[in-house]
Amino acid sequence: MFGAIGLPRFLGAILCAGLATMAPMPRIITAALVVVLLLAVNAVEAWPVETGRPLLLLRLPGQQR
Repeated sequence: MFGAIGLPRFLGAILCAGLATMAPMPRIITAALVVVLLLAVNAVEAWPVETGRPLLLLRLPGQQR
Protein backbone atom coordinates (compact mmCIF):
# COMPACT_ATOMS: atom_id res chain seq x y z
CA MET A 1 0.00 0.00 0.00
CA PHE A 2 2.81 2.43 0.83
CA GLY A 3 5.43 1.04 -1.56
CA ALA A 4 7.53 -0.38 1.25
CA ILE A 5 7.43 -2.94 4.03
CA GLY A 6 6.01 -1.67 7.32
CA LEU A 7 8.46 -2.21 10.18
CA PRO A 8 5.76 -3.33 12.68
CA ARG A 9 4.41 -5.92 10.22
CA PHE A 10 7.89 -7.17 9.39
CA LEU A 11 8.78 -7.62 13.06
CA GLY A 12 5.36 -9.16 13.75
CA ALA A 13 5.88 -11.70 10.96
CA ILE A 14 9.29 -12.65 12.35
CA LEU A 15 7.83 -13.06 15.85
CA CYS A 16 4.93 -15.16 14.49
CA ALA A 17 7.43 -17.40 12.73
CA GLY A 18 9.34 -17.70 15.99
CA LEU A 19 6.17 -18.66 17.85
CA ALA A 20 5.41 -21.31 15.21
CA THR A 21 8.72 -23.03 15.94
CA MET A 22 7.89 -23.53 19.63
CA ALA A 23 6.57 -27.07 19.17
CA PRO A 24 6.42 -28.10 22.87
CA MET A 25 3.98 -25.27 23.64
CA PRO A 26 0.28 -26.26 23.44
CA ARG A 27 -1.46 -25.03 20.29
CA ILE A 28 -4.05 -22.99 22.18
CA ILE A 29 -1.31 -21.00 23.91
CA THR A 30 0.47 -20.48 20.60
CA ALA A 31 -2.79 -19.28 19.01
CA ALA A 32 -3.47 -16.91 21.91
CA LEU A 33 0.04 -15.45 21.67
CA VAL A 34 -0.37 -14.93 17.91
CA VAL A 35 -3.68 -13.12 18.52
CA VAL A 36 -2.05 -10.86 21.12
CA LEU A 37 0.86 -10.20 18.76
CA LEU A 38 -1.45 -9.30 15.87
CA LEU A 39 -3.47 -6.97 18.08
CA ALA A 40 -0.24 -5.28 19.16
CA VAL A 41 0.89 -4.87 15.54
CA ASN A 42 -2.47 -3.33 14.65
CA ALA A 43 -2.26 -0.92 17.58
CA VAL A 44 1.30 0.10 16.69
CA GLU A 45 0.29 0.67 13.06
CA ALA A 46 -2.87 2.62 13.97
CA TRP A 47 -1.08 5.03 16.31
CA PRO A 48 0.97 6.90 13.65
CA VAL A 49 -2.05 7.09 11.35
CA GLU A 50 -4.29 8.53 14.08
CA THR A 51 -1.69 11.03 15.31
CA GLY A 52 -0.43 12.07 11.86
CA ARG A 53 3.11 10.85 12.50
CA PRO A 54 5.29 9.36 9.75
CA LEU A 55 4.99 5.63 9.18
CA LEU A 56 7.90 3.33 9.98
CA LEU A 57 8.74 1.77 6.61
CA LEU A 58 11.59 -0.43 5.42
CA ARG A 59 12.42 0.49 1.85
CA LEU A 60 13.99 -2.18 -0.29
CA PRO A 61 17.16 -1.33 -2.21
CA GLY A 62 16.41 0.18 -5.59
CA GLN A 63 12.94 1.47 -4.66
CA GLN A 64 12.06 5.09 -5.30
CA ARG A 65 10.66 7.23 -2.50
